[in-house]
Amino acid sequence: MITRDATATGDAIFSTTADLAGVIRARHLSAREVLDAHLTQIASHNPALNAVVTIDAERASERARQADDALTRGEIWGPLHGVPFTLKDAPDYPARLEVEYPESLSRGLVLVKWWLLALPHYLVVAVFAGGDWAAWTGLGNDWMWSSGGLVGLLVFFAGVVLLFTGRYPKALYEFVLGMNRWVFRVAAYAALMTDAYPPFRLDMGGAEPPTGTAGDSVLPTPTPVTA
Repeated sequence: MITRDATATGDAIFSTTADLAGVIRARHLSAREVLDAHLTQIASHNPALNAVVTIDAERASERARQADDALTRGEIWGPLHGVPFTLKDAPDYPARLEVEYPESLSRGLVLVKWWLLALPHYLVVAVFAGGDWAAWTGLGNDWMWSSGGLVGLLVFFAGVVLLFTGRYPKALYEFVLGMNRWVFRVAAYAALMTDAYPPFRLDMGGAEPPTGTAGDSVLPTPTPVTA
């Protein structure tokens, strides 16, 4: 049984997530106390291990406070209410997906943006990422089902080229990258994670343009200036 002195004994550090969730719901420990215990452990051992690359203690503490306040009101967010966790962060990995936490979202848009406003984008995403479709064959009074998208088709061609040349054609790579960016923007919008409407823009290249960039979607490479 984890008691309130768990932050001193270290019981909270080595408990399972299910046990931690149980003691938080039972109010034996607060979410903030559990978080502080883990942050103390990280501070003690991470300098030597470098296991946690990015530590956002301020936002984690605020979220723990919100979890405790919600519990006081009798609200349970889910089976792991108040349990801290980490995500593997690999700064050198060439692909990253970042969605900034919205401080506030429109209440009215919740009713329409995920289906009505996003509908034009769904048609584009269906072409890029694929979707099931059916057609009447006229042969044997049957339906023909198919699925797939342009991204999958181009990746298949890229795989064939890789097999024989060992290189991913750059133009094909950037085109697939741009389509994936489009898909993830729509996914974030439809999942109610942002009110920013996805641009109808195919942003290819290694870096995503800043928000509000217009015109050519591929950012020009700066020309070095020498004295």
